[in-house]
Amino acid sequence: MKLIWVWLCIFAGVASAQADDNTCAELNAAYQHAANTGRYQTVSTVTGTGQDSGKLWLWTFYYDQTIYVRKPDSPWLAYRRGTVDHTDDGRPVFQNCTKHGTETMDGNDTTVFQTDWQRYGDKAVTKLWFSTETGKLAQTERFFTALDENSFFSGLLGQSLVDRYTYDRGPPPPLEEYKAYVLPLLPSELGQAK
Repeated sequence: MKLIWVWLCIFAGVASAQADDNTCAELNAAYQHAANTGRYQTVSTVTGTGQDSGKLWLWTFYYDQTIYVRKPDSPWLAYRRGTVDHTDDGRPVFQNCTKHGTETMDGNDTTVFQTDWQRYGDKAVTKLWFSTETGKLAQTERFFTALDENSFFSGLLGQSLVDRYTYDRGPPPPLEEYKAYVLPLLPSELGQAK
């Protein structure tokens, strides 16, 4: 009986993988490895043309099952999160993936991908850099081509957002100091997968 169960689980995984865009298999595996690593931080900056170019947009601390986010001039907020995968309501988050080779970033070798990204009604052309040493994300850049009316990324249509990743194991932001509030995870509020 256990053998049949194992076979069914393997078959379901293969069927799911075949439903995905096959050009994205390597990217999906690397993304899930980085996103589910437990503790890391991102700093998000607006790039491109416009008055907001170069401005800090968001600090994010991923600390086990909690995400702490803070926009400039706002308090820290905390959200619960589950395991991140490469789907959004059964649709692949990454499609039409292309591997662009390698680049050196801050003295570290990275593997570079470009893909079409979608999550919670938002869409972007995205470039991702993964460390060749650790396999984890080093940087992402999303150029937003469509945003849901309730998008977390409101105001960024036609602009790019660069996320820089660090993986130190420090503690989360001090909740008392920043008066963070723990809210339930709402996909429409987060609107992203890093």
